Amino acid sequence: MKVTITSISRKDRVSQKTGKPFVSLGLKTQEHGDKWLSGFDGKQTRDWKVGDTVEIDVEQKGEYLNFSVPKLPEGYALPSDLTERLNLIETKIDRILGFVVKADIEKETGGEPPF
Repeated sequence: MKVTITSISRKDRVSQKTGKPFVSLGLKTQEHGDKWLSGFDGKQTRDWKVGDTVEIDVEQKGEYLNFSVPKLPEGYALPSDLTERLNLIETKIDRILGFVVKADIEKETGGEPPF
């Protein structure tokens, strides 16, 4: 279900079962009013902020509402990962074009740049 975040809380915690650290994520949404939804922070949720509309699965456990994020398809890149990859590609293209331009200038001027 799509929900719009009205309040968000992230808290560092330690699992009582495993002793491993994790970040819990609490959400209030327009669709659920004053009820907090509990879940885990991770790659898909780390950039969420108030006002975002996000896709979550909500499950009621007793009096509590828990949420999870639908799994990403195999090979799907997250937006921040995609941005990093595009920046790297752009840098490589700039370097390649720089070498080509430099080679063209050297060819036309006999090795000396005209400036």
